Amino acid sequence: MTLDMRHLDRLVDQMIELGLERLKYQDAETHILLVRSGNPRPSTAHALRLAPAAAPAVPDPAETITAPMYGRFYRAPAPEDAPFVQAGDDIAEGQPLCIIEAMKTLSRFEAPFACRIVSILCDNGQDIVPGTPLFTVEPRHA
Repeated sequence: MTLDMRHLDRLVDQMIELGLERLKYQDAETHILLVRSGNPRPSTAHALRLAPAAAPAVPDPAETITAPMYGRFYRAPAPEDAPFVQAGDDIAEGQPLCIIEAMKTLSRFEAPFACRIVSILCDNGQDIVPGTPLFTVEPRHA
């Protein structure tokens, strides 16, 4: 049996994105059971897609954006690249804020609303868990 690691990475990525505790995959020659421990939770972007349209997406002033999942926090897309954001930057909804690496999969974490970055609360390469404060922001109302 030959296992395509890219296929496995996609399964793990979907599992994390959807907040699943268990994922079973089976085809003619492969049987995989993936199990996550801890408190599985969908990513912020996924949760926002599922939110009702009438719910306001803009939080109160002096909001903290927190980690949606377990992983490692990176400020830039690559070590030699400039960080996605700096303190004082005005950010549009959907603009990349950082990268979170989980199980060798890199996921871009995007701003859930327009805001100004007040401070960056994590160090580059820091391990994070769901709920870890990443950024202090001031929401920008349209």
